[in-house]
Amino acid sequence: MPFKKIWNEIIKNLGSVIPKSEIDTWFVNTECSKIDENSAVIEVPNKFIAVWLHDNYYDIIKNYLKKITKKNLNLQFNYNKNNNSIISENINQNKLSLDNLNKLMKFNNFVTGDCNLFAYSSAVSISENPGGYYSPFYIFSKHGIGKTHLLNSIGNKLNINQFNISYINSKNFILDYNFFSKNKDFDSFKERYINLDVLLFDDIQYLGNSSRLQDEFITIFDHFTLKKRQIIITGDRPPVDFNKFTAQLKSRLGSGLLAEIKETDVKTKSKILKTIIKNKNLPVADDIFIFLIKSNDDIKKIIKNIIRIETYYSLNKGKLNLSLVKSIIKDRYDINIGIEEIQSVIAGYFNISTTDILSEKKRTIYTYPRHLAMYMARNLTDLSYKEIGYFFGDRDHSSVIYATKKIEQSIKKNKEVGKDINNIKNLLT
Repeated sequence: MPFKKIWNEIIKNLGSVIPKSEIDTWFVNTECSKIDENSAVIEVPNKFIAVWLHDNYYDIIKNYLKKITKKNLNLQFNYNKNNNSIISENINQNKLSLDNLNKLMKFNNFVTGDCNLFAYSSAVSISENPGGYYSPFYIFSKHGIGKTHLLNSIGNKLNINQFNISYINSKNFILDYNFFSKNKDFDSFKERYINLDVLLFDDIQYLGNSSRLQDEFITIFDHFTLKKRQIIITGDRPPVDFNKFTAQLKSRLGSGLLAEIKETDVKTKSKILKTIIKNKNLPVADDIFIFLIKSNDDIKKIIKNIIRIETYYSLNKGKLNLSLVKSIIKDRYDINIGIEEIQSVIAGYFNISTTDILSEKKRTIYTYPRHLAMYMARNLTDLSYKEIGYFFGDRDHSSVIYATKKIEQSIKKNKEVGKDINNIKNLLT
């Protein structure tokens, strides 16, 4: 089969498990230029996309490639044909490490303060002696204040010593499971994890809607415990607060060392932003700096805004002032989310198919996600009730009104509904 046809088939398959908006963002102007006995070379427009595809889609692309070619090939993402600049797997002699780590997140650029010092110190200790008394290690905090940075820092420190490591976000874990379950190849799914020395598992809260996935994770967890290997997990709350987790999973998460990263205080947030701005060599005046600090509690979102400012500055080289900065980042919160993306993300979140969302099935496991999808479509898009109904199997607008009101009432009665909405918004944005 020609390389181009193979790559088009892979993108078509990807479209069934990830939102169209992601396909349009990351896979446009990509192509497969070479496949031999050992590897496949994917041509991409620039280094940023090469790193992004490697860090976020490596495993799922490799799975589909294996399904089509019947070969277990390594992937190489080439972002400069002339200089042959490649992002690929780390190969240390005969040992293959699919680490998926963010190489920029290290201990030496993690800013410490009273809010995170215990978590940081524990992470450093574990990176020096993995598989000891502190496995499992569970880090919890609200979104965007350092869990993922610490997780990657541990991995990057251990990678120097050639440990067999994998970093995986629970959303990719779900995609992996869905891929292998379609092929009824559960042994291969488990083998991806049980041969590791260290597993770094991010955002475990998204397993809350599937007892099957929780059982699979417990199997992997128990293997690591038995073999005295290191497993490090992050989540958005203490283990005992996961109402949708089984008692067995909550018990395991709480069985080792627990560390909370508290909300970033102003002093620590200021240190973080000053470090980032200094590294980017941006001429940010005091009034702009104060505005950025107050603009959001989520450090990740502030950093994304700084990157937008940096992009504008590098292209225009004009003087930055407060009104200009406000105009640059003002539409960061006017996110253009499509209804198909909402349906796809909610289906994945509840471990059902998009077809189930659009169906007439009446069981609660289908009606609740369907109503939630209609509610979020109404709140996150500018579509009318009639237009939303059309995208949900050509339903009447009254069905959308009913679903929206039902979710609004449920939010007042059941705090879990509000949590589901916040989690899904994080997935969408």
